[in-house]
Amino acid sequence: MKSSIQKLMWNNVGIIRKEENMKKTLEELNKYNIELKEILNDGINKEILELKNLHTVAKLITQSALDRKESVGTHFLVT
Repeated sequence: MKSSIQKLMWNNVGIIRKEENMKKTLEELNKYNIELKEILNDGINKEILELKNLHTVAKLITQSALDRKESVGTHFLVT
């Protein structure tokens, strides 16, 4: 799951972003919610906490990027 999230973010929520790709990324990240809950039920360790944090930050970044409609600084939205 970690590498999947990293790949999603690298490909779809980089410096140059397309709204449709970010929406698909957010949908994919939301699909991981159930799987992540199951992993957390099996026990918690450092790697699992890092995965949970990665997932949370990825969702927050993607949602924030979707909310920003103008291109500023290193955020460039392709329309």
